[in-house]
Amino acid sequence: MLAKQFKNIVLVGANSDIGISIIHQLPLGDNAKLHLVGRTEPKKNKFDNLKISTKFEYCDLEDIPNVKALFNEPSKFSNADLVILAAGYLPIENFELDLDSVEKTIKINALGTILLISGFLKLMNDGRKGQILILSSVASIRPRIRNFTYGASKAILDFYSIGLQNKFKKCNIKVSIGRPGFVFSKMTSSFNPAPFAISVEKSAQILTKGLLKEKRIIYAPRKLRMVMGIVKYLPKVIFNKLG
Repeated sequence: MLAKQFKNIVLVGANSDIGISIIHQLPLGDNAKLHLVGRTEPKKNKFDNLKISTKFEYCDLEDIPNVKALFNEPSKFSNADLVILAAGYLPIENFELDLDSVEKTIKINALGTILLISGFLKLMNDGRKGQILILSSVASIRPRIRNFTYGASKAILDFYSIGLQNKFKKCNIKVSIGRPGFVFSKMTSSFNPAPFAISVEKSAQILTKGLLKEKRIIYAPRKLRMVMGIVKYLPKVIFNKLG
């Protein structure tokens, strides 16, 4: 039996460190194509060592009409066999009284991302097959004082994604949810590392393996599955001391 290969990939979050690293670890078919979706086109040398053609499509997840307009020409993505949702916004901590930051966080991490997922899944449903990887976060498990709005935005995304898994469980459309912990990347460069922090490459390796096995939930690192299972039920007094 031939190993799974992908030929038509969409990466939402064109400059996502994790997303780019996943692309480099995927098994690619002949004449593979990569559709990059984001606000800024990445440098071409990001994919020069891969036998894959790339095309860029502008999309700002904070601009909801722009997100919807992405599907005005559905034929652009109709052949996608894999969609990776790796875009996101990580605000500074303790920003909950900044209305603009709250709005931006919810729009990008929840509303904009969910609309894109819905659009891509409609295309996959029409073609009756496809696979999608949605990057959520362990922050979605329980609200922490320092970043509960970010966690809430990811919890909305996580909740929606689990619903999709249940809806499509008997179809040839596979939905995987990635829940990475702290990853050393451009996005987290100004933050103090959390316990069990890992590199972009290691996180992408774990997520890619889970994707290929069509796992429903993928923790990166894997030990976070057990850790978050404990954290979820810690007494409130103890949990709040963790920040």
